[in-house]
Amino acid sequence: GDDVGVGELATRLSGSSDVFSSRRRPSRGVNFVTAHDGFTLADLVSYERKHNEANGENNRDGTNDNHSWNNGVEGERADALVIAARRRDQRNLLATLLLSRGTPMLSMGAEIGHSQSGNNNAYAQDNALAWIDWEQADASLIDFTARLVAFRKASAAAPHDRFCDGEAVDATLIPDVEWRREDGAPMEAADWSDPCRRTLVASFYTAAENEREADRVALVFHAGREPIDVALPPPRDGFDWSMALDTARDERDASVAAFAGHDVMRMAGRSVVALREERARVQRRGEAISAELLFRLANAAGVETRWFDIGGAEHVVPRETISQLLRRMGLPAESLAQGRESLSRLAEVRDRRTAPQSLLFRDGEPIALRLARVDGRSATGLTILREDGTEQRVRLRADDVVASSWRGVDGREVEGALARLPAQPLGRHRIIVDGAEEDFCRLTIVPPRCYTPPEFAEGRRASGLAAQLYSLRRAGDQGVGDFTTLSELSQRAARDGAALVAINPLHALFPRDRERTSPYYPSDRRFLDSLYLDLARLDEIVGAESLRAALEGETASIEILAVAREVDYDGVHAVKQRVLERVFNAFEEFARRRPEAPMVAEFSSFVSEGGASLRRFACFEAIGETAARPWPLWPAGLREARLDALEAFAEAHGERLRFHSFLQWLCDRQLGQAAREAAKAGLALGLCRDLAVGSAPDGAESWSEAEQFLAGFSIGAPPDPFSREGQVWGLPAPNPLVRAANGHAAFAELLRANMRHAGALRIDHVMALSRLFVVPEGAKAAEGAYLSFPADELVGQLALESARARCVVVGEDLGTVPEGLRDRLGAADVLSYRVLWFERAGNGFLSPSLYARKAMACVSTHDLPTLKGWWLGADIAERAALGLSTPQAAREAVEARRREKRELLDALRARGLLPENVDEHAPFGAALAGAVHAFVAGSPSFLTMAQIDDLAGEETAVNLPGTDRERVNWRRKLGGTIAQIFESETARAVRAALCRNLDQIASPNCAREGGNSADPA
Repeated sequence: GDDVGVGELATRLSGSSDVFSSRRRPSRGVNFVTAHDGFTLADLVSYERKHNEANGENNRDGTNDNHSWNNGVEGERADALVIAARRRDQRNLLATLLLSRGTPMLSMGAEIGHSQSGNNNAYAQDNALAWIDWEQADASLIDFTARLVAFRKASAAAPHDRFCDGEAVDATLIPDVEWRREDGAPMEAADWSDPCRRTLVASFYTAAENEREADRVALVFHAGREPIDVALPPPRDGFDWSMALDTARDERDASVAAFAGHDVMRMAGRSVVALREERARVQRRGEAISAELLFRLANAAGVETRWFDIGGAEHVVPRETISQLLRRMGLPAESLAQGRESLSRLAEVRDRRTAPQSLLFRDGEPIALRLARVDGRSATGLTILREDGTEQRVRLRADDVVASSWRGVDGREVEGALARLPAQPLGRHRIIVDGAEEDFCRLTIVPPRCYTPPEFAEGRRASGLAAQLYSLRRAGDQGVGDFTTLSELSQRAARDGAALVAINPLHALFPRDRERTSPYYPSDRRFLDSLYLDLARLDEIVGAESLRAALEGETASIEILAVAREVDYDGVHAVKQRVLERVFNAFEEFARRRPEAPMVAEFSSFVSEGGASLRRFACFEAIGETAARPWPLWPAGLREARLDALEAFAEAHGERLRFHSFLQWLCDRQLGQAAREAAKAGLALGLCRDLAVGSAPDGAESWSEAEQFLAGFSIGAPPDPFSREGQVWGLPAPNPLVRAANGHAAFAELLRANMRHAGALRIDHVMALSRLFVVPEGAKAAEGAYLSFPADELVGQLALESARARCVVVGEDLGTVPEGLRDRLGAADVLSYRVLWFERAGNGFLSPSLYARKAMACVSTHDLPTLKGWWLGADIAERAALGLSTPQAAREAVEARRREKRELLDALRARGLLPENVDEHAPFGAALAGAVHAFVAGSPSFLTMAQIDDLAGEETAVNLPGTDRERVNWRRKLGGTIAQIFESETARAVRAALCRNLDQIASPNCAREGGNSADPA
């Protein structure tokens, strides 16, 4: 048939108002599919060429312009699948004809499947070719046609003899026609012209008239080849949708009525469904799903049905958790029928597409493309659209294709082939198979490993410094460590021999709720928090005079904020927001006067390069200024991030969107400047940024990428000795099925954003590359389940972005790590994480010589006690004071700590590092701090890190996991400025210890402290 869009279809369904509305009713138009000339209806779906040999003119008469298709096989001889497809197509055409407004004309024999053997010019044939053969009549097609006619006669809404205008026709306010997409959303202007839209839902309504009741029908037309979920229009109160006709069914099926009451309908490929509203009646529940089928579906979807704790004990996941998780993944399994349907649908996507949704190969590996045979046809060619804009045409010759078959996750066999493709460059490409353009495949070619500096390959090692940026002080700061503070720290660390400075995540937090201070619970991980901007360095944007004007009146507030012992997030934000608003206004005035200025062009380029992601983030921030509520409570259009609503908002609030884009530009400039200044000072590896495992459910990321996340589930951790009850972090989990469908594009974007201006990236909870522990909302952690992710593909994406950014990758792999993951990450040159407190062997500390080479080793982290706090037992005392441990537990912890201190001293003694006159009762001092860091630096690990908190001699940890309001987290400032800390005795001792025990990449600066020496191990 004609390849028309949904707009043309809708016009014809509703009576061809473009032709008749000015002076006629729909009934004045005659609709038909076939007539006396041309193919019969049966031949229309069985032949693509005329076969008029019987007419005696050597098949020269007639035309081949038949608008027909043969379902893959020419003529009547075909297998059962082809015949079934042809019958369904006949039903589709009959349904489209008889369900349209207007006068239908049915050609003779169409209702019985009459064929003329492909003759489209049989007017002169007064013989069996043209005669109706009642013995060959298709009884099921006759029955279907009769039901179609009966439905048309019984319905007032479908054939109503008036044109529609989309307006309400009675007190119900239901329009006479509603056009919807398959997801239930109303059709928008862009949808009507979308050539890829293959599904249309039309609901027609007529008001009650005389003795006739109001009537409402829904017609669903789906031209796609794959099954699809269709959301139906909400029925009237007291009514349910009842299926009347479905062209996917060959015969009358009493089970169609069982559909009533559902909101979503599963629809077969290439089919038409007619539904009618009927008075609601009580529906029986479907048969319960079996445990075997539920677990089979769960395993196919990556939901693990059991897990083992750190002690090896097995835990079976509750069935309710499995069912709820599958439902959130789009695979409902509340009944046996649902479970079967979901498994089949998963197989359609994963196993029966012409080409897979996504593929990933390492550079140098042969590229093998699995191609499923669709409708009996095999692919003969394809096009590879490369990332750089070039394309390659590939003809699939016999030598390049091997016949193959495989079993789908639903157990059914799939016929197809494996095609060998030519090598492709690194990058993200797209494979378009001829005749299956909708089933394109995202192809990613990645390097085999992440980026590793040449010095590491030569066996050299380096040290670095870790810091919580907000906690740092410097002369002239505005109450919080900022990008200039980062530059100062990096330059000083480089002068002292460090090659790397690691910092907390700089992710955008919540500007309208500065009480939410955790950098690991951000609003959006792709963008930076403007709190880190140094106001004093904005003169290069607007000039010194404009900056002085912007800062006017803020000096006193800034001085108070700067001397505070804790970061006053609200106060700092208020001051910086006021100044930044003034700076923005000054910049806008400058841009109006000098639109050609380089600074203006730079900002414009930044906004352009930021694309849709930056625009959505800016939109989120601007909406938040007006809505003053979390996004789940926003008006529907904005809450759902619908394009029309966002564009309308952006048009009305363009200046605010520009302001928030301006802030991101400033952040990016200052972070980049800090990185360049660090490199100039000799910080060989540069900055190490930190990527949190997730973002808050009410933040910008979960709003703008809502389809990427599983609503109703949070990332967490199962119970273990570190947290007896387990952990629920309140971070929505990503949906692995959606990730795979998009070729992991969102993950790649996240990596790119966080590798920007960085020489290394620490990935928090790197186990997320393989699996995540997810917990239902409101449930205990023990009721959670592991959700699997394609680790090979995600590690490959990581390697590609790492190589492009020349960025070392460190995977935080503390806690329960899946078997084999560390080996897999090590093979890809992802550095492991080695923390002294966790590296134990029996009743002592593991020798550092046994630490992994591909690792970042350290004494402690931001989630653990500081070195001094550990030695003094400050963490034990704090937990007891907060009521987080019983008196008995506290006493036991104190005794355990005494043993651990003795074990640490024994380990230092064994390495010849124990300072004189130091035992378990000794006060903590610089010599002990240096010895402990020398112990860790004695490992073969590429990187050894020291915390600036330990250089400063801090006792209290910056964060205590498991607490929120009980104590101040993420706010404490260090006791001295950066300059003061580096001049302290402890800092000098730690620096000397690292320099003596490491072959520094930045060795000249260490040499001033007495040179390098090989580690005795």
